[in-house]
Amino acid sequence: MRNQKNPWIILLTLLFTLPALALQPKLQKINIPFIKNEGQTDKKVSFYAKTFGGTLFVTKEGKLIYSLPKHEDNNKVKILALEEVLLGAKVKEVKGTKKSITKVNYFIGNDPEKWRRNISTYESVTLGEVYKGITLTLKAYGNNVEKIFRVKPGADPGKIRLSIKGAKDLKVDKDTGELVAITELGEVRFTKPVAYQEYGGKRKNIEVSYRLVGKDAYAFVVSEYDKSRELVIDPLLASTYLGGSSREVAYAIALDSNGNIYIAGETSSNDFPTTTGSYDTSFNSGSDAFVSKLSSDLSQLLASTFIGTAYYDRALDIEIDNYGNVYVVGYADNGFPIVNGAQSIYGGGTDGFVVKLNSNLSSILASTYLGGSNADVARRLLIHPNGSIYVAGTTYSSDFPTTNGAYQTTFNGTAGSTYEGFITRLSSDLRTITNSTFYGGTNNEKVYAISADSSGNIYIGGNTQSTDLVIVGGFKDTNTGASSGAGYKGHLGNAFIGKLDPTLSNLLGSTYLGGTGIDAVRDIDFDSNDYLIAVGWTTSTDFPTTNGVFQEVDNDTYNAEAFIVKINSTLTQLLISTYLGGAGCSDEAHGLVIDQDDNIYVTGNTCSSYFPTTVGSYQKNKTEWGEIFITKVNSTLSSIIASTYIGGWDGTEYAYDIVLDTAGNVLITGYSYSTVYPTTNGAFQENNASQTPKAVISKLDKNL
Repeated sequence: MRNQKNPWIILLTLLFTLPALALQPKLQKINIPFIKNEGQTDKKVSFYAKTFGGTLFVTKEGKLIYSLPKHEDNNKVKILALEEVLLGAKVKEVKGTKKSITKVNYFIGNDPEKWRRNISTYESVTLGEVYKGITLTLKAYGNNVEKIFRVKPGADPGKIRLSIKGAKDLKVDKDTGELVAITELGEVRFTKPVAYQEYGGKRKNIEVSYRLVGKDAYAFVVSEYDKSRELVIDPLLASTYLGGSSREVAYAIALDSNGNIYIAGETSSNDFPTTTGSYDTSFNSGSDAFVSKLSSDLSQLLASTFIGTAYYDRALDIEIDNYGNVYVVGYADNGFPIVNGAQSIYGGGTDGFVVKLNSNLSSILASTYLGGSNADVARRLLIHPNGSIYVAGTTYSSDFPTTNGAYQTTFNGTAGSTYEGFITRLSSDLRTITNSTFYGGTNNEKVYAISADSSGNIYIGGNTQSTDLVIVGGFKDTNTGASSGAGYKGHLGNAFIGKLDPTLSNLLGSTYLGGTGIDAVRDIDFDSNDYLIAVGWTTSTDFPTTNGVFQEVDNDTYNAEAFIVKINSTLTQLLISTYLGGAGCSDEAHGLVIDQDDNIYVTGNTCSSYFPTTVGSYQKNKTEWGEIFITKVNSTLSSIIASTYIGGWDGTEYAYDIVLDTAGNVLITGYSYSTVYPTTNGAFQENNASQTPKAVISKLDKNL
């Protein structure tokens, strides 16, 4: 049918969820194969899928029969049967598509004639053309059933109508947009569809909703859209792995003006996917930095390159300027490619680096080392409105390059054994270090975050063990954090935030942040009122929180908990502060982004089974020991608007960075050990063949 002019497709995707039933959360997103009926069940059945929410039977006539168990307190199980029928449809044949590796055997009873061996299974089932120009495909997941309608040119999606038998009533939940079947055993919900179309790499959301047709049937209402383009409706918009046969971690993500997605990180795979014409397609060492560019739907790898030396290199942050140039920072060893850089000589240990590439990653436009004779790490990057490039990180080097008149030109610690922060301002061509300063006391500082307010002042955040950090007007002037013991992931002491003028000459404000445990700021940004928002993690049970927030008390006194705080721009007042976490394990916030309504999105990792998620979120329950979380909270931190896990069931996941696209969709990046991390059909890399960490990128709608 693809030879027709101007083909367009509508995918109406419904996730059949059973929140009222006792489900097994561990396998919520694993694909469930459809089993072909070869005599092991009723002869009317063509295929069936045994999900963890119940069994879906697909009859030869195209009826969908849901057999749904409800577990009672007395260990009894009641069964509910719902029958879904396509009204006015013609089903000629039900066929399995995409044969699975899995084979099924049935050895029931004593009669070998009734045993069945090597029964084929399929990833999906198609009912073919059910209405003129409209096909239907079925897929099954852990406790979900997905119906995908494809509407070809000239066909009318208004013809799609389905009735549900076995329910007392149907209704549409006005708050969530879900279709609700009222049954004797409780509610069964069909999640609200999400629709989009693509224009030049960008996604445009299209409204779609349920419409009741009589007492027991429903249809769809799709708003105006381009009939010549594909329309996709699915709660997980796009998700992909990215990696080779060894290890990958993505630390940072950025978007260009066309909606293309750039990520940066490190790889140990000599077969990491690179593209023809990129700067470097040859693996250089045991660990190379990488930069990759993907289409907005994550289906195409547009450009990808190694950047590195013969040793170990890592890219930690990435930003795109107004001209589409790509800036990346990280650390590298001797032999890093330097092009017209301010510091062409390798200092020693590992040096920080800053590199500027063109938009298709085919050429290094400029690059420089940034470091002294000991180890240095360029961790975060800021493209300032004044055109300068600001880099923040950590150094062990007393001879790290600083400039005259900078706030702190002397290393206060002990070179080679203690470390402190630095901030360096470079020209956009990376030829000149305009301003550069240390930032620290006599002990250790790690700088994780950098941002600028509307006046162009520079803010950094991180963790410090120093009790003599210079405090200017701060709401907390003493480091009360733990100063001894095992620490937490190499940290002791409190978090800190510092504010300097754009020339890095004057410390305009500074403060400690935390309790009597260990605290670290991992990311900062500013809302529309120029209030500073900071996220991170804390082991302090007395971390300062404020009244009226959604979580005033530490839920887990033995593990780390994420936090979100709002501070005035002078750093003199902690305005609002909350924990964010569950119980039984640690929660860490690593990245944040703020939307136009000042709602705050936070991402990180959690191993808590009771991390706060919301009804209707993409993945409400944890499936593995460690999992990614994304949480959306309102500007006053008084309520969680939406919150979800993302992960597979056979490996841990971490997320490090988060951005919003122009449509308000949420993108995160990090890594996953899981071989069944949720990816989408048509993604660039749908599978992880081995249980080694792979970079992951996932895109969800603004409601998660």
